[in-house]
Amino acid sequence: MRALLITVGSRGDAEPYISLAQSLRQAGCHVDLFLQKDLMHLSTSLLTRMESHNGDVGAVNIHELPFTQMDFYKYVGSPSHG
Repeated sequence: MRALLITVGSRGDAEPYISLAQSLRQAGCHVDLFLQKDLMHLSTSLLTRMESHNGDVGAVNIHELPFTQMDFYKYVGSPSHG
């Protein structure tokens, strides 16, 4: 099975998705996880924890979203695009 996880927000918004990605991987899923560039440092701990479980058969691909949390909030808060 494949899973696509995308999170935008603060560290508190991203950490549950990182934990979910780890659990899905342990269950044998292939996960694509998208994080904001200012939260990519959290993925290092995810990869470290996953490498310690040698019996896992799934995989997690971590991708960087091309914006920060503030970029996102400025965009959605602008009345110019509805």
